[in-house]
Amino acid sequence: MINKLKKQFSICFVFLIFIITPMSILAVPAYPGPMLATQVDGTQFTLFGFGDEFFSWAETADGHIVAVDPESGNWHYAEISPDGRIVAGPEVDFVINPRNYI
Repeated sequence: MINKLKKQFSICFVFLIFIITPMSILAVPAYPGPMLATQVDGTQFTLFGFGDEFFSWAETADGHIVAVDPESGNWHYAEISPDGRIVAGPEVDFVINPRNYI
């Protein structure tokens, strides 16, 4: 009887910990290393990811924040939308310097 109560208590305790623990503690960070990105025309450049699965962004090697335009598939300089999201802006022709390559 006591072993059964201990097992039930352990299960309840673990369940309670999962409920109390904030989801941000369980967030997975973005890959910190360089990633090779490709424009629609085949141009490649290096990106670095930041953030986690709840809020993330990508930066060029120069530190410019970029985002993919869902319509064209190209990477653009990013802008902040009125609701606070990072979205692709109108500028697509950023300079690809040799030091931006992996």
